[in-house]
Amino acid sequence: MTDTGIKRLILVSALEAEMQGMIAENKNREVQGLVMAYDCDAFYDIAGKMNEVAHKHDDEIMGV
Repeated sequence: MTDTGIKRLILVSALEAEMQGMIAENKNREVQGLVMAYDCDAFYDIAGKMNEVAHKHDDEIMGV
């Protein structure tokens, strides 16, 4: 794997970790009987960011 591929993987993994935190927070709030902290739009936003990283040119990835 190239340096760019590794950096791309790290960036997407960071977004995945953020999404997992959002899921955990929503589950925690559900148990407490509270409203969700994150709605579908928040998850679509993270998915969109993942898609952007996946389609960025290598030069853009290395400049991040």
